[in-house]
Amino acid sequence: LGEEEPGLLEEIAAVAETFRAVRPLGVGTEVQIRVSGAPVRAKVVRVVSPVSYDLLPSLGPDPEEDLTSPPMNLARSEIDANTKQLQALSPHALGCLRARGARTPPDPGSGEFLLLLYADAERTLPFVADLRDRVLEAVNTGGVRCRGTVAPLKAVPCAVRKALGRFRGDFRNLTDLARMRFECDSLRAVAAVLRAIEWQAADFAVLTISDRLTGAPHALPSGAGFVALNVLCKGTGHTFEVQVAVSALLRLRSPERDAAARAAGLLRLAEADTTDHEGALTEGVVARVAA
Repeated sequence: LGEEEPGLLEEIAAVAETFRAVRPLGVGTEVQIRVSGAPVRAKVVRVVSPVSYDLLPSLGPDPEEDLTSPPMNLARSEIDANTKQLQALSPHALGCLRARGARTPPDPGSGEFLLLLYADAERTLPFVADLRDRVLEAVNTGGVRCRGTVAPLKAVPCAVRKALGRFRGDFRNLTDLARMRFECDSLRAVAAVLRAIEWQAADFAVLTISDRLTGAPHALPSGAGFVALNVLCKGTGHTFEVQVAVSALLRLRSPERDAAARAAGLLRLAEADTTDHEGALTEGVVARVAA
């Protein structure tokens, strides 16, 4: 695909980086920065302005080094804060709780919290459909083609299994109860969809982006063939998921391939690895390293 449409993968990666650098940060937010070209963990200690932050970097594995590293000031565009987004109950849901006499929100691991999230997700579906229609109108009149599908709400058993298996039962991590997918016939269509979503910032805010398509530094090694965004619906206060995929790559997927990809991700088989060895370089050592 990259050879057939030169420059488009780089354009998609650039748009993804633009999304990555817009979400406001709060004091205590854990982020990643680069020091002398190397990625370094850091924490926000002061918000100078929406585009400027004081950070405390951790320059080593010892947490005590956080106390001795001097703070540094960076522009928002230089900070990678693409951390996992937590779902929050909408103002409407909190108002319903207060009307029933509740003084505090329910525990994020409770069934009541999950039911309120589902109510928020259901109220958000018409807004998701509206975003789909806006994007398709902008993209399909520009000479490229894509299709948009709003999925039904995630099934409750699937949501519970995901929360218990991956997030220790914390339902705040469920940001895909409401979701939709754009299937694009070309990389140019993917770039057009991302730009069209960016134009809807008055009503929809991109909170995080997961680039599993371009091979950019932040892209995941699964080769999944899509870009996934967590998008905040300003009309309801609920976060939903948008996938922007290449149709040709989706057709290559199957349940068996998906299971293999999940296993490879769990075992970190696609990540670079280093083997240290002391002693003679025998045939057995060479075979073990080669494997």
